[in-house]
Amino acid sequence: MLHFKKCNRFVRLISQSLQVRLFSNVKIKKGTINKTNKCHPAKTSSTFDASKIRNVGIIAHIDAGKTTTTERMLYYSGANSTIGNVNDGNTVTDFLEQERERGITIMSAVVHFMWKGHRINLVDTPGHIDFTCEVESSLRVLDGAVLVLDASAGVEAQTLSTWKQALKYRIPQIAFINKMDKAGASFSKSIKSISDKLGRMPLPIQLPIISASDNSFNGVVDLIHMKKLIWNIDGDGKFYENIKLDSKLDGDLFDMASSERDQMLETLVNVDEELGEIYIRDSHLTNLTPDHLNQAIRRATLNCQVLPVLCGSSLRNKAVQPLLDSILTYLPDPIEHNLIGDLQDDGVNNVDGTMALAFKIMHNKRREPITFLRIYSGHLSSGLSLFNATKNCKEKIDKMFQINADEYEYIGNESRGNIVAVTGFKETTTGDVLCSAQLPSSSSSLFDVLTIQVPDPVYFCSVEPPSLSVQKDFDTALECLAREDPSLKVNVDSSTGQTVLGGMGQLHLEIVKSRIFTEYGIDADLGPLQIAYKETLTSTKKVKTVFEKTIGESRYRVEMMATFHPVHESEESDSATKSNKKKSLFSILPNPDSALAKYGLRPNYVKAIEDGLMSGFSKGPLLGYPLSNIRMELNEFVTSSRATMAIISSSVTHCVREALKKDDVQLLQPIMNVQVFTTPDHLGTVLSDLAQRESHILSVNKEDDSCHNASTVLARTPLSRLEDFSSALRTKTSGMASFNMNLSSYDVVSDKLLTTLLNN
Repeated sequence: MLHFKKCNRFVRLISQSLQVRLFSNVKIKKGTINKTNKCHPAKTSSTFDASKIRNVGIIAHIDAGKTTTTERMLYYSGANSTIGNVNDGNTVTDFLEQERERGITIMSAVVHFMWKGHRINLVDTPGHIDFTCEVESSLRVLDGAVLVLDASAGVEAQTLSTWKQALKYRIPQIAFINKMDKAGASFSKSIKSISDKLGRMPLPIQLPIISASDNSFNGVVDLIHMKKLIWNIDGDGKFYENIKLDSKLDGDLFDMASSERDQMLETLVNVDEELGEIYIRDSHLTNLTPDHLNQAIRRATLNCQVLPVLCGSSLRNKAVQPLLDSILTYLPDPIEHNLIGDLQDDGVNNVDGTMALAFKIMHNKRREPITFLRIYSGHLSSGLSLFNATKNCKEKIDKMFQINADEYEYIGNESRGNIVAVTGFKETTTGDVLCSAQLPSSSSSLFDVLTIQVPDPVYFCSVEPPSLSVQKDFDTALECLAREDPSLKVNVDSSTGQTVLGGMGQLHLEIVKSRIFTEYGIDADLGPLQIAYKETLTSTKKVKTVFEKTIGESRYRVEMMATFHPVHESEESDSATKSNKKKSLFSILPNPDSALAKYGLRPNYVKAIEDGLMSGFSKGPLLGYPLSNIRMELNEFVTSSRATMAIISSSVTHCVREALKKDDVQLLQPIMNVQVFTTPDHLGTVLSDLAQRESHILSVNKEDDSCHNASTVLARTPLSRLEDFSSALRTKTSGMASFNMNLSSYDVVSDKLLTTLLNN
């Protein structure tokens, strides 16, 4: 007989072995389970109070230095023992092979670390417009954000996009003007671009210290404490000098700092009531302490009245520690940015238990989904059963982890305010709400607040496996990638049988192809890139249809009358922004004498009608593109009690196709916001080229606000006319111009383009 202790040890080894097989690609701290054959013991619940937690995102335009800044934060906090660099392909948060090859962030990554007794859960987000959905889902679960700017470029196109996304979720922010060591860097012009383009009062709480001899960036002036923070030219930036400013020794720098501090105080007095009361009592504000100032800045930041601005150079390891301090000092904790509490104030009840939002899905090598959750209330633990209120199903947590990019550490349970990853969920996707019990219908506004809006695809292309022998694995790969990335749409064309991918841009779809090969071993073939046009209704249409179908010995009949209305895109987007709701496909407006007005509509019919509408809207009558910006009013609806949901959906689809004919719709095309940076001598060439591309010029700024380019042109241009714009711009300006673009809206195509598309 085995000794009792030896028997327990044997059982533990067997248990660890089973966990190794299940999580074959899950990394534990610095080693992987499949390499070390070890499982770290589960941690107990976090001892941190929610007030000691910061859920923060790093957002910016591409190449502004988000990942580099994140890497320094990890190093100075002690979470990493070495500093990774983007160019070397060894950063923590850029762990995908495609990210390291291209030197850009593609997938948002979550890391956590300690700083001065606080836990910071930090999300490094992509900066490229093609991956804006990753930014959207990340911002949904964050309490604060750090807006990183390139000091030589100021506010750029994608900076503005991410700023608007953060505004939608009422996320307080601080700004970090990075790359102060770069040629053409300008702190003052970056401040001006914040004021001009973001519409928020910039509040500089630091000034850069620039060497007069070689124009190098050496450190910052802390305007709160009136101190110089100086970093050595060489070294890893871990240590720096903290020197009190002296009016005699520092001369002009002291005078400049004093003037900027007075201006900072004036701004704060105008926006903060408590500081204003102090000013009334003491007009010189002589008794203000740094704590008074920090508290006033924090209040103004949380109320989104000011944007505190810091500066530094992450690549040169300068001024990152004060940025970490500012995250603790000025950005909210989960209690202060409490969406659940706001809902309770609005009268939503029964959200006192566990409440979490799924904001990201990844897959391990066994293709089991790993779900990232933000806990809004209550607590989570391994083995806990939850109710998916979005999918109306039950889910059970198998294992729970703390997240460090692609490394996962087992934990026992975690409480509100934290971000965790779990396995075991089968049906949950991005944007789903999970709770400890089924929510009543009165909690519908909860879904409105927590909804993650997914942008529509701009491009699409066909995709095929190299052979039929890998078709099953190919379908699995697409299913997993689409679940990870809600902006990736996978459809099968019913007429051709081809699989069609819809995405946000050429880079987006190229990355998908690359991931299919590197992660699933399938060398898929992508067809030519095509623009995702849309079709829409030209005028209101009213139709009455009868749908009859015989299945076996049963005959089904559905009669309905519906009115289809065109909805202007700006009207629809404004409504969605104000209410933060998912766009509704139809409303019920019954004829007074109809059975619908008398008996109403069964609740289970609503989902069937929506499914039928989605099917009917998926393919327009003109060129087969999806129908958009259409709303249906249901006026009459009569069917037998034996009608199945599939029959009802089919009848609605039939109604849509009867109502919308070729002559009733028009084609819409994506219109892009294009921002071009160029030199004065090439401005005319750029404007001429844009005019030939049917662009509408919004503004021409000849001031040097982008620092290394003297002129900025902002235009709205059809995406169909931008196919060769990058190469043409480079050729015509001898490489002296650059551009950014993002989706602005959809507009009606020209008659010439429509004729071309119809003939093709």
